[in-house]
Amino acid sequence: PPPETGAPDIAGLPPAERAAAIDAMVAGLAARLEGNPDDVEGWRMLARSYAVLGRLEESAGAYRALFARAAGLPEDHRSFVGVLASLGPGDGREAEMRASVDALHDANPNDPMALYFRGLWARADGDIEAAADYWSRLLEALPADAPVRPEIEAAVAELRADEGAPPGE
Repeated sequence: PPPETGAPDIAGLPPAERAAAIDAMVAGLAARLEGNPDDVEGWRMLARSYAVLGRLEESAGAYRALFARAAGLPEDHRSFVGVLASLGPGDGREAEMRASVDALHDANPNDPMALYFRGLWARADGDIEAAADYWSRLLEALPADAPVRPEIEAAVAELRADEGAPPGE
């Protein structure tokens, strides 16, 4: 038999009971962090748990608490960007998103998420050359069969065509 973990076997519970048990575990973790707020791994687990439960505002708050205590791992920043993107613009999220994308880029200059968002922002800022460069590098980083590849290729081709167009066209 598997070793006893002390955690309840919730997989066999009916859906409503399973959801209640998961909510209770997440609430217990949140309460534990109130007494031990410097537990970076606890904040990471809470942020991920909230995200899985679709509680995105709470997930973002837990990631903020994590980042207030530690630089965070690249995966923390990647997940935080995903949460912020799902929440949409406003409430200062754009600056937080840029900071996490910068952390991803600093950790790996060829990180696909960092390249995508940096290209998006460069295009929005009118820096066509930088946008095309970021997205060309993204294409190099993506697998040949990546589903998003045709859209990125088309965007790069459009940007490259725009580079050669006279101003105002």
